[in-house]
Amino acid sequence: GGSRARQHRKDDHVIRGKQVAVFGRNIFTARNLSFEPSLDIPTPENYVLGSGDELIIDVWGTSENTVREIISPEGTIHVAGIGPIFLSGMNIQDAERSLRREFSKIYAAIPQKTVHIELSLGRIRTIMINVMGEVKVPGIYRLSAFASVFHALYRAGGVNRIGSLRTIQVVRSGMKVADVDVYEYIMKGKLTDDIRLSEGDVILVSPYENLVGISGKVKRPMIYEMKHGESLATLIGYTGGFTGDAYRNTVRLVRRSGREKQIYNVDQQDYDNFILTDNDEVSVEAVL
Repeated sequence: GGSRARQHRKDDHVIRGKQVAVFGRNIFTARNLSFEPSLDIPTPENYVLGSGDELIIDVWGTSENTVREIISPEGTIHVAGIGPIFLSGMNIQDAERSLRREFSKIYAAIPQKTVHIELSLGRIRTIMINVMGEVKVPGIYRLSAFASVFHALYRAGGVNRIGSLRTIQVVRSGMKVADVDVYEYIMKGKLTDDIRLSEGDVILVSPYENLVGISGKVKRPMIYEMKHGESLATLIGYTGGFTGDAYRNTVRLVRRSGREKQIYNVDQQDYDNFILTDNDEVSVEAVL
């Protein structure tokens, strides 16, 4: 564990001579959290079939039959008696409808018989993803097609000392398709941002905008990464709120601008409007 402890210290930032961890950075280095996609789940509805996926087609009704086929580089599977069926780019429901149409042509000669088809995935293809920018180990990774942004970041070792957790871009065919905010996931459990990846996607981690430290009587005193325009009230929300013995009416804020240090006493009614900048230090005192 020594090297991991050293790793944490290297990633921490110094406030008033003390090493302070940045909230959220350890999510991709924690041993008990892997973000490995589970393969023992029903196929997600939004999963798009592609070359290399293995399909298992169960047919019953007029006759029972199971077909196992891998989607070819051309995007088709070959079924005896039908020929090539193009399925690449479809989700499971659309592919099932298409197969039902094709199979019913064979069985159309038999009157009053219906064809039931069920489609499932066998082996899942792998995709190549580029993870670039401010991550520990940038590069190209081969991942399961079930993989998400968080899994790719985990494989790249998480963000580095200057990397941002708040605006991680996913670029597909030269176009930005998502901005992922890890704080939204940690704070609210929002997985909507953790989008499913496609072959050739680029995940781009840019440098952070603002790191703000908060100490004293809050539930989780740490350094937080703040997006441009976020307020003191938002920061206090990120910490989990004041502790029971906190003096809530005023907090003290130290700001370094150029050479000089400015000290503010911010009153409670201004928490929503007081916008934070990089390197601000907030301290919350106890009730006397």
